[in-house]
Formats: sequence, structure tokens, C-alpha cells
Amino acid sequence: MFRRDTRRVVSALGAAIAVSTLAASAGADRLSGTRFECRELAHTVDMRVDRGLAVLVVRRTVMNTGDRSDQSTFWIDVPNGGVATRLRSLGMRGGEHVWFEGELMEAEAAAHKYKELTGIGGYYPKDPALLSWRRQSELALQVFPVPAGGLKTVEYTIKLPASYREGRYQVELPKIGTDVLAADLTIEPARQGDELLVNGRPEIPGAKVKLDQSVKIELVPRGMPRVVGGLASLKISRGRVFLHAHVEAAPKLSAVPKGAHVVVLIDTSRSVDEQDVNASIAASKAYLSHFKDAKVEVITFDRKPHRTFGSFMPVAQARARLDSLHPTQGNGSHLDAALADAYAALGQVAAGTPTRIVIMSDLRMRSRLTPAMVKPITARGNAVLHIATLQNGGEKLIRDDDSAWAPVARGTGGLAWSAESSDDVANTAARLRVYEELARPLRLDRFKVEARELAESALAPPETLLEGEGFESLQIAPAEVTALEVTGELWSRSIRLPIAVDPAETRNWSALAFGSQILSELDEKEMMVLAKRGAAVSPVTSYLAIEPGVRPSTEGLDDGERTGTIGHGSGTGSGQGFGSGHGRLGAHFDPQKWLVSEIVEGWKKCGGTGHATVTLETTSQEVVDVPSVVLAPAADAKLHSCLTEVVWALDLPSGFRAPIQEWTVDV
Repeated sequence: MFRRDTRRVVSALGAAIAVSTLAASAGADRLSGTRFECRELAHTVDMRVDRGLAVLVVRRTVMNTGDRSDQSTFWIDVPNGGVATRLRSLGMRGGEHVWFEGELMEAEAAAHKYKELTGIGGYYPKDPALLSWRRQSELALQVFPVPAGGLKTVEYTIKLPASYREGRYQVELPKIGTDVLAADLTIEPARQGDELLVNGRPEIPGAKVKLDQSVKIELVPRGMPRVVGGLASLKISRGRVFLHAHVEAAPKLSAVPKGAHVVVLIDTSRSVDEQDVNASIAASKAYLSHFKDAKVEVITFDRKPHRTFGSFMPVAQARARLDSLHPTQGNGSHLDAALADAYAALGQVAAGTPTRIVIMSDLRMRSRLTPAMVKPITARGNAVLHIATLQNGGEKLIRDDDSAWAPVARGTGGLAWSAESSDDVANTAARLRVYEELARPLRLDRFKVEARELAESALAPPETLLEGEGFESLQIAPAEVTALEVTGELWSRSIRLPIAVDPAETRNWSALAFGSQILSELDEKEMMVLAKRGAAVSPVTSYLAIEPGVRPSTEGLDDGERTGTIGHGSGTGSGQGFGSGHGRLGAHFDPQKWLVSEIVEGWKKCGGTGHATVTLETTSQEVVDVPSVVLAPAADAKLHSCLTEVVWALDLPSGFRAPIQEWTVDV
């Protein structure tokens, strides 16, 4: 932890000034002269926004109203998370303006040197400037001399993290400047083609903004890879490593394929009630709305597949036809036959055409139909297949990797889903939004960020990374990390991204550590390691800019005036998830007797004589299979077919309650 007994070079007046800043107006810098009034004449901020980092170059010019050289002192209100990483002072050499570059020094040494250089001596005034830490939200900048009646210009650099949300890198700037003079901000994107937004409105690069109030700046990346990231790693002491990792998903992870041919399969068997069928139709329309130029066929299925259109038609016409679709429901849920018909239809389209199949069903089918039996059908083409178990309800779509049917879909690049929808017009917008994910992947699932040097859960990423969102980890790790491996899935397609340690990331985040919550976990030696790597003003480092060979000047401050020398501050400050009814049956309803009665009657109507044995399988709503019809003595095929159709036409009453059951009926 940061030790609070650190020695400080703070005079009595300097300490009083530090205390006074607590009562000063929030969100504004303060400026004062030691001898006379100092006026700020210019305050500009040139800001370059990159993906993850914003750099502010701040230039300020003050005028001394007195008749002797004076010291000007700024108390600088630092934007949240900001850290100073450079200082320059504009002086004269050989009659020409020259920038004197600041040197990062140990804070006490810098304060002592500045004090020495601002004392009275036998030399002409030179140009020392000291930029030091007061607390996490405030810096002090002392400049000497500002010549009598003259001007002095200084420049410092602030780095800020740009957080990634909603597909944009975002920075919040507070009001910057004094109560008298607000800064003029000029913004440029660091990469050509990236778009800038200021307070939500597009801004032309180079445009000026007055920072007399808070401003939200956003960078919209163009041409961003699907997944990007960075890694900073720096050993700061024995067994302690400063670590920052981040991963961002592109604003759009994928696109709906152009010119696709799509087949939607809608289960219209009797186990799917009318509301669920209507929900499937509504969900299908929402899904298809995301294909602008697709050709569509809709196949309803019970025991047999039924092509709704008879051929592929433009998506707009298909959606309009779905408005008037009222399918007749029947027994049987022959998904295999429907899927085979879908592949047969797609087999007629040109090679290379993107193809999609979506199944909307309750998946209540005959027990003989297993996923393993269906999987070979999917080898008949290259269509991406989604299987959605859909029912009436709120608009919802959740991947279901535990479904027995998930391997069938995953083998094509698609997924099994648990879904809800409705035909409620009030839900249209939500429905469109939810079912876009059937048209294209919107997130990285099974998302992991791992380093072989750390425990598997050390970085603690979320299980899912939505497009346009990012993940970040900032911590003190127990071991040096050389690389990360990012993995995930777009639908069921694997994504992998290796990320090596980046020297630029390490340099930047070594500085940004001082604007983060990690500061309270560091001791002084660790701060020094980070400050030097990041070239940052910190509790243990300051910037001192002087002309080479400078000596105490004839215009120096005397002992009383020199008490305004601040040195560096103390403390770390505050840191910046159809049904058709049969009525109520008696309590003693016997399903077996009902089946015998209905089948015997049908057998008679078929003209049957002799003996027949029928085996059938039912769910609580429908006949799902008729695996065996045996006639004795052997009869003609016509009689066999007639009895088979009798069984398939049975309209089961509500007394059939078993989820699935096999029956044998002797006639």
C-alpha cells in the first residue's frame, strides 16, 4: 500500500494553498501570481483520439501585469483518469523562441531544484517550470519567470483512457480552464477514416469546441477487425506485476448475407397449439425482415412437409404472404421429412449462393427420430441450420447448447435455441431486435481471455461479449504475462485471437495507472517503476523544464516570496449485467379403451374383416408415430393403407396426458 509518511517538500504557504484548493470551485483551474496579478491570455487543447487512448496537448499563455518578473502558478483540474506525461516551456535562445523539454525527475529532487533555480542569484532570468502531483484529480504547474509586462507559454500533455461502449471509444471531458477563460478544444482522430462525435453529433476533424461545459467525445472506428485487444505487463516488484488487458468486439461482428436463399420450417403438428403456431409465424417474419434481397420458401410440417409458396419468392412478398397463413394442423412431427424437403429445395439454387434453414418447432416427435438420424440430412448442402424450440410468450431468443439437437445445428455453423415470440403488434420492435440474432451473430459466446502464466479465472471475463462492447482487466498479477489467448464463438464458429505484450500499451498504461483505482495498491518503489516507464507525473515524480546551464537569476524570488513553491502533493486522492378442445373428460377416462373404440370403428369403415394389430405412439396431444400395422390374414395393400390412415387421423382427447407413450391395439 502507499505509505503516507513519505517526505514532502511543501512550505507552510504551499500547504495552505493546497488546502485552499479543496474549497475552490469544482471543475475549474486556478491561476495566481506570486508578486502580481497574472492573466491568462490563451488556453488551447489539441486532442487526438485513438482506439483506447486520448492524448491532450494543452498550451497556455499568461501575462505578468507587474513591473518585475514573477512566478505564475496553475492548479490544474485533471479529467477523470487523466495523467500528465510531458512538459515543455517556451523560452528564448539567440533571439528566437525555443521549446525547453521537461525532464521527469524524482519529485523531491525536482522541487528542490526548482526552488534553487527560482532563488536570487547573479544571472539573467531563465525558464524553469515545474509540473507536480497534488492529488489524483489535480496537478500544480509553476512557471518562472514571467517577465515584467510580458508573456510566458507552457505546454503539457495529458493522457486519458477511452472506454469502449456501444461500438464507440468514449471520453468525457469536464469544463477545462479557469472561471475567466475556458479552453478552446480542437479534436482530430488518430486514424484516418474514424468518425468523431461530440455530444452525439458528427464533428468534422479539426473543428473547435469551447470547453466551458462538459463534453462527450466519441470515436466511431471504421474498418475495425472483428475482435481486437491489447496487453500491458510490467514487473514492479518481486512477485507483483502490473497488468492491463482489454478486448473489444467490433461495432458489427457480422453481416446478413446478400442474395441468400432461406427456408423456414414451421411445425404445425397438433402438439403445437394455435398461439404457438402464430408465434412461429410472427418470429419468422421478424427473422426474414433482416434479409433485404433474399429469396424465401416456407414449409409447414406435421406428418408430411407442405410447401407454402411452391417456389422461392422475394422476401418482401414472402413476409406479406405469411400475414395470411393459417395452416391446418395434423398428427405427426416429421422433422426429418421436412428437413429433407428443405435441402431438396435449396439444391436447386446456384452453387455458391448463401443458404439458411430455420426450424421452429416444439421438438415433440416420435421416439425413433433421433438427432443422429437427422444429422446425415444436413450433409446434403451447405446451409446454416438453426433449430428453435419456440412457444408463445415474450420476445426471447437464448442459445441452448444443452439441447439434444444442438450437435445437428452446430455441425452446420448454426445453433439450437430456446425461443419465445408472439403476434402482438405492440411487441414488433422488440421482436425485430431479438430475431436479428437468427440472421447474423451478434455476440461472442463462450468468451474466454486466458494467460498461461495465470489461473484460468484470473482475468474474469464475462461469458459473452456483445458486439460493440469491450472487456477490460486492470490488476496486480502474481507473474509476468507474455501473451493472452482470446477465444469464443460466433454462433458455433470458433474465433481465436492471440495478443502479445505491446510495448506501447505497457508505456501508456504504466502512466494511466496513476489515474486509476490501482494506485492505492502501490508502494513508492512500485510507483517509481511505473512512473518511469510511463513518463508520468505521480506522487513520486515531477517534470522540471529548464534551459540547459540555468542558474539562479537576478530576478529570483526572495525567501518570503519563495514560500509559494509547492513541491509535490500528498496522498493518492480519490479514484477516479389450435389446439382443438374435446371438453372435460370424466375422471375415469381410459385412453386404451378410447383407442380400441376409435380404431375398431375405422377398421369397419375400411371394410376390414379378420384381425389387425396396430402399434402407435402418442404425445399428450397427437399421434406422432404408427410404426406397425399388421393384418391377419394378410390383406391387400389398400386395406392396410386405409387402417394406417385411420390411426393417423385420430384426434386425441385431453385424457392423453403422458408426454410420450406407445400403445398396442388389437382389432
